[in-house]
Amino acid sequence: MRRKLSAEKMLFRVIEEIQKLKVRSLRIVDASGYSLLADMFVIGTVDSVVQLEAVRNRLIEEMEKHGWMLKNPLESWEGGWLLLDFGDMIFHLMLEELRSFYGIDTLIEGREVTERFLSSHHL
Repeated sequence: MRRKLSAEKMLFRVIEEIQKLKVRSLRIVDASGYSLLADMFVIGTVDSVVQLEAVRNRLIEEMEKHGWMLKNPLESWEGGWLLLDFGDMIFHLMLEELRSFYGIDTLIEGREVTERFLSSHHL
């Protein structure tokens, strides 16, 4: 197994991959210092459960290839919301209607680092 990539390098790599799969409305949240669960959250919107499954498979493949192991491998995504827990990094990928209904974006106001992160990595 390869050496585990740092969270920032891994995040940059997987953001590129999920953008190729047309995940939209991506938001990256710095949770360090206020969450015991993870240092980084990534939230994105997908258009279908089929797309959600494709993104899930690609994320797991890419993360595990670089030493990041999935902590919740039995997580269901058929309902339209997928949570992938890789320890320091947690992904929330969901259908638009679920994202709007649960208002997850309001929970992260003031902690988002999307623009700063993406511009520093020239995506």
